[in-house]
Amino acid sequence: MKKTITSAQIKKMIVDTLKEHKALNISALNIKTITDIADYMVVCTANSTVHVKTLIEKIREKIATVQIKPIGVEGEEVREWMLIDFGDVIVHVMLETVRKFYALEKLWDIKPKKLPSPSPRKSKKN
Repeated sequence: MKKTITSAQIKKMIVDTLKEHKALNISALNIKTITDIADYMVVCTANSTVHVKTLIEKIREKIATVQIKPIGVEGEEVREWMLIDFGDVIVHVMLETVRKFYALEKLWDIKPKKLPSPSPRKSKKN
């Protein structure tokens, strides 16, 4: 009988690998209810272009242990922002300046914002 692995388990393996290899500001976004492209998106920051590439390679190696290959890898030439796509889980590894510029977490945060309550008007007395 073939053992199946869930997207949540893949996400956890990725997050654990990123932590182990010193990725910064790791965010794992559950995007199941807002898109059908994936269940999770993981975003993290790397210290250098070498660190970006290393994190992607370590993720690829870890996920290969459960016989899953990436659908695609993008950004290998410049290495300021690399993406590795496992189907149900997409990982973005970015340099800090790139991450701040694109702000992916804000892009995917489509929860309605709570508007401030209007402040009560003070009556003017003459």
